[in-house]
Amino acid sequence: GVCLQMPRGSAMLVGVGGSGKQSLARLAAYIAGHFTFQITVTKTYNDNALFDDLRCLYASAGQKNQATTFLLTDLEIKSEGFLEYFNSLLSTGEVAGLFAKDERDNMVAERRADFIKERPNQEENLVNLYNFFMDRVRDNLHVVLCFSPLSSKFAERAQKFPALFSTTIDWFLPWPEDALVAVSSRFLHDFEIDASPEKKATLFSAMGRIHTDVGRMCEEYFLRMRRHVYVTPKSYLSFLSFYKNVYAEKFKEVNNLEHSVNVGLLKLNQAAQDIKQMKVKLKDEEKKLRESEEQTNQLLVKVQSESAKAQKKSEQVGAFRDECLANKERIEVEQEEANRDLQQALPYLQEAENAVKSITAKDIVELKTMKTPSDIIRLVFDGVMILLQTKLVDVRMEAKVINKKTVDFIHDSFDETAKAMMADVRFLSTLFDFSKNEKDNINDETCELLMPYLELENFNPAVAKKASNAAEGLCKWVGAMVMYHEAAKIVKPKMDYLKIQTARVDVALRQLAEAEAELAQAQATLRDINKQFEAALSAKTELEQRALATKRKMDQANKLINGLAGEKTRWTEDSNTFAERRKKLVGDITVVAGFVSYCGPFNAEYRMRMRKECFGAMCKRQGIPASEDVNIVEVLVDQGTIGEWNLQGLPADELSIQNAILVTRSSRYALMVDPQGQALNWIKKKEEGRMQGAKQCLTTMSSPRLKDQLEYCLQEGKPILIEGVTDDVNPLIDPILEKQILRKGKKLFVNLSDQLVEFNPDFTLYLTTKLANPHFSPELSAKCTVIDFTVTQEVRLSLRDSLGLEQQLLGRVLSMEQRSLEESLNLLMEEVTSNTKALQALDDQLLERLSKSQGNLLDDTELIEVLGNTKAKAKEVEKKLKDAQEKKLEINEKREQYRPVATRGSVLYFCMVEMSLVCWMYNSSLAQFLEQFDLAIHRSEKAQPTHKRVERIVDALTYQVYRYVNRGLFERHKTTFLMMVATKVLLTAGELTSADVSLFLTAGAGLDEQAERPCPYKWLGQDSKTWLNILQLSRHSFGHEQIQFFCELPDIIGKNEAQWRKFLEDNEPEKQAVPDFEERIRMQKPLGPFIRLCLVRKKRFFSPATH
Repeated sequence: GVCLQMPRGSAMLVGVGGSGKQSLARLAAYIAGHFTFQITVTKTYNDNALFDDLRCLYASAGQKNQATTFLLTDLEIKSEGFLEYFNSLLSTGEVAGLFAKDERDNMVAERRADFIKERPNQEENLVNLYNFFMDRVRDNLHVVLCFSPLSSKFAERAQKFPALFSTTIDWFLPWPEDALVAVSSRFLHDFEIDASPEKKATLFSAMGRIHTDVGRMCEEYFLRMRRHVYVTPKSYLSFLSFYKNVYAEKFKEVNNLEHSVNVGLLKLNQAAQDIKQMKVKLKDEEKKLRESEEQTNQLLVKVQSESAKAQKKSEQVGAFRDECLANKERIEVEQEEANRDLQQALPYLQEAENAVKSITAKDIVELKTMKTPSDIIRLVFDGVMILLQTKLVDVRMEAKVINKKTVDFIHDSFDETAKAMMADVRFLSTLFDFSKNEKDNINDETCELLMPYLELENFNPAVAKKASNAAEGLCKWVGAMVMYHEAAKIVKPKMDYLKIQTARVDVALRQLAEAEAELAQAQATLRDINKQFEAALSAKTELEQRALATKRKMDQANKLINGLAGEKTRWTEDSNTFAERRKKLVGDITVVAGFVSYCGPFNAEYRMRMRKECFGAMCKRQGIPASEDVNIVEVLVDQGTIGEWNLQGLPADELSIQNAILVTRSSRYALMVDPQGQALNWIKKKEEGRMQGAKQCLTTMSSPRLKDQLEYCLQEGKPILIEGVTDDVNPLIDPILEKQILRKGKKLFVNLSDQLVEFNPDFTLYLTTKLANPHFSPELSAKCTVIDFTVTQEVRLSLRDSLGLEQQLLGRVLSMEQRSLEESLNLLMEEVTSNTKALQALDDQLLERLSKSQGNLLDDTELIEVLGNTKAKAKEVEKKLKDAQEKKLEINEKREQYRPVATRGSVLYFCMVEMSLVCWMYNSSLAQFLEQFDLAIHRSEKAQPTHKRVERIVDALTYQVYRYVNRGLFERHKTTFLMMVATKVLLTAGELTSADVSLFLTAGAGLDEQAERPCPYKWLGQDSKTWLNILQLSRHSFGHEQIQFFCELPDIIGKNEAQWRKFLEDNEPEKQAVPDFEERIRMQKPLGPFIRLCLVRKKRFFSPATH
């Protein structure tokens, strides 16, 4: 920072990429108050563009007197001519051809006022003005160069551009361990970790040491494998960042799981307690139910008894009612008939009433005033008195004059009775009342007494009218009464009968009413009893329902508890481990974060070593709690996702799964070393849905449309796969790799070629290279997660795992030989993957629903049903998985018959690949090999049964690949290829061990001649190597059976020295019998030829090898 504050101070920062050179330069410029400028490299950026930028900076520094820091990295140097300009700028301040003369003179002239003020003693001319302007530029324009010492051009530039190296040079060494620990302490100080402050401090220290150990591992990796891997401070920061993210994620996951498990167990335990209480409650309810049933049965008996009584009473009343109603109906009919007869007498009654009405009081007075009423009047009154049953005088005969005729007739009672009758003022009303009410009292005797009067000639109303109006009316009344009687005499018996019957009916109806009242009372009693019965029955039903509900709930709960017994046991065991798991997360996530941050570029062997020696061992040494052997795969991914990856074409070996985890979980975009194209195929299938066949999603680093394709994918949130990456990448994608995301409002943007492009968070970038051993710069390694997808045979030999390529070849041969079998396996794998994910989801759903339930579990019948259904589905899926596993074993048994083809193919492919180590011209691809693989299968001889067919294919494949490779080899390399194939075939078959091969290659070269016993044979004295080889052979155990074949060889040679000398000094010992061992070598199959080769290797290699 001091050099930037000095006039004309510039600096060169030298360090590997990711060391913090640019960050430090920007910080120093900010502290010094400088404007920081850095060019934006595009595809079209050239010398002219650089000149335009320099002109702007000259104007800013010289005219505006603005202190400026020009930051330039070696990645931004598109041509070495750029450095020529900077070399000139730093040495003289001028860049040739930067300004035209007119432009320069105008720019200088504008600073005249400043020149006069600052340099009053100098003459004002263009030369002095120009010098003043350039001095200002040199004072204000500071250049900071950020170079990597690993660049192949670094030393060359030091020679060609000395002015660049005359600046202040700040060499960025790897961060010391103390600095690493300080950074981790600063970075994680406020981060919540479940550990004591002392353990946290130990963790910070361990992280720094891990980074240092990884650096040493990189050096060892280069020395042994000749592959460049760089770790930078940026890698360390990524390590810390990933640790924070994954620790927080897993800590939360464990806490959530603990909460869910504990709540779930609490619910299950509470449910178990509730079931016990429910049993007591059910027992009480069943007791009450029995009492209620007994009470209900008693009431039922009573109801039945009262119902029978009421029924009997109802039947009696019904019969009686029917009888009464029948009699009533009959009487009504008879009464109607009588009334019809009575109607015939009514005219007479009406006549009588009219007659009475025709008599007036005046007529009566007139009669009363008559001194000598006529005989007709007297006789009429006798008829009235007879009807009224008034006492008459004794009967005697006398002469009467009626209508002027004298007749002999009964003496009348007019004088004695009639006058008194007429004197009564109620006489007429009496007559009227008689007509109304007494008419039916007239009897035959009365009518018989009247018959003489009525039969008397001229006894009629017309004659009586002559005597008096009253007499006429009374005469009519008497006659009408008699006529009424005669007419009513026929009706009266009927009427009397009807009266009697009506009376009887009335009595019966009263009895019926009484009976109905009794029936109503019986029915009311029955209703009361029924109500009591219904109430008891309702109470019983309610008790039954409650008991049934309690029993159903208890059965459901028991079923649920029993169904979840396995989960309860597992959850109970898990609940005791959560505290320990949280405690071990500190170390486990250290291992996981270290693996993801550092292990991508390494092969399987070194990944395992780093995991155990760098990460696990460090945690153990520092006392950081961690699991014994952290399983990276289990921590970062589930089996369902792995199955899905396998269906998408990812090989099933552990190395490939680790690579997929690195691709999907790393915070940086993936740069995949993929010479076999397996990663490329997997990514294409994995992102097939998101790519949707868009051509913009697949491109190469050299594509002229790269910018447009990036822009489309960035905006649409699509994945983009860039193939053909070399040792470096187009600077165009640097802002994307660095994830230099800008936020404007609610939108995100990224600077793409000096243009802001909207950034969709769903965007994903994949980079692949087919280079088998690329040398990526530290800068690129810091920006990306480099992942080595290269498959080597050592993976299989070291891990004893099913090699991805071997699986691929097995699938390929089966698709040609047993297509239906391979299709069945693919369908089965899809089903297994689907069911695995479904089972995992059901388990999570089961625990989640149980833990999130509110209130008493047993009260939530819907939840119990849902949990039961979920458990049933889980069992169903488990059964499907079990069946699928059995079917898979069955299919794999058939597939394994073709395993030798895949194994031999894998061996041959890696022999082809490794020939490139002999000579770079022998480079070959997986596609070339697969072509030969298919050709060999087609050309091989058909045979049955399967094992013979497999033998034919293996032989044809070996010969086909041998011929194909042999054609392109130099003569001197053909035997090498043969030896490689033979050795690897025997190694893979388990007939040779690595130690056997090592013996063949080095023999006694590893022995110290001074430490071994001297050679006792003078004829070997000049050939110490042969003696050391003999010693090493005597100590070696051959094959997996560890046969010590030559254990006594040094002594045996002494016993048969002449033959051994002849054998060892022969020019063609491979054709001679081996003294003392020939028969044993011949019997030792298949190791015999190899043992012979080890014996004569120094003298004759090529001949016995080809033999």
